[in-house]
Amino acid sequence: MSEFSGHRPQLILPTAARRPVPVLPEWFLDRQNSTSDSGGACVLLAESDGENFEDLLAAWCLNLGRRCGVRAVVLDDQRDPGICARTLEGMFADGLRPDAAIGHFSSPVARRAAQCYGAHEVPFFAPGSSADDLAQGARAPVFQAFARDSGQIAVLCSALRGAGQAVALGQPGNAGAGLLNALQAAQPCPLSGYSGIAGVPAGQVAGNPLVLLGSKEYAAEALAALSGQALPSAVYLSDDSLNAVAVRRQAARLGCPVFVAALHRPRQQACLLGFSVDSIERDAARLLGRQPGPYFLTAWMAVYLALRGLQRGCRTPAQMLHSLQGQSWQTVYGPLIFDDCGRAEGFSWELRRVA
Repeated sequence: MSEFSGHRPQLILPTAARRPVPVLPEWFLDRQNSTSDSGGACVLLAESDGENFEDLLAAWCLNLGRRCGVRAVVLDDQRDPGICARTLEGMFADGLRPDAAIGHFSSPVARRAAQCYGAHEVPFFAPGSSADDLAQGARAPVFQAFARDSGQIAVLCSALRGAGQAVALGQPGNAGAGLLNALQAAQPCPLSGYSGIAGVPAGQVAGNPLVLLGSKEYAAEALAALSGQALPSAVYLSDDSLNAVAVRRQAARLGCPVFVAALHRPRQQACLLGFSVDSIERDAARLLGRQPGPYFLTAWMAVYLALRGLQRGCRTPAQMLHSLQGQSWQTVYGPLIFDDCGRAEGFSWELRRVA
């Protein structure tokens, strides 16, 4: 791992990569602090290559005024729990202990990363993982700044109740597989589950609800495969597909309604921790050249709260938890509070029409 040079932040890559490795965008590099910050607090931004990675970096950049004296280190977790753990263990072995970590949007990766951070007393903010079991207890809090899968399953069940039959696909090796198991356990209607669209018997989708649980890439591929076939009555997507351009494009080509699970935003709520959400999202779109994804605002919130804690001298999970509790945080999702496990409570889910 290289030392900091100039204002270029350190990028930690795995020794063995299975996916493309990220490249730090110029707009991110141009906004980093100089080497005068090298002795200050260190925040690890961790995610794999793709739009979520870019959104996390944008969230960091847009908190520029609140991170004086704080430097960023970026880590590629490869969206793989084992690779992520080995990369983190190598980082700690090399003597780098960040004062806070933010990211790991994939729930399987976030679970494994939380164990590593817990062993080294590093406060970990998870702004994209919806795993119900991510934050295990007050002795090792994980600051889960997102809603939980149980709520997402509940809103999907509400849409499926009364259907004569439904088909659900869960992406293997992804949080979508766990969502499929949970949906089947809930049994909102007679439900057939598969790992991919190719495994669905001919004609089974026609006229029935179809649920796609997995990444935005997985959903876009499945939607594309429906072209020219007898269509489902409606398609329901898990949260990763929100605002995904490829998903919207494929959904628009279908002749049936397409919905995506998303965090509910009450109409009267227009601010996030006192800042205009419209301004935050507009600034992000200028950086990214596209609309930010489903985890951008929670990533922005996680960055803000982590930096606030660091400025107050918090360097352990217990200290960070103390800084977050005792008040209600006003957000575009409604008021949130942090429980003793570090989970943000107060989120709710809804289904939004994509096409």
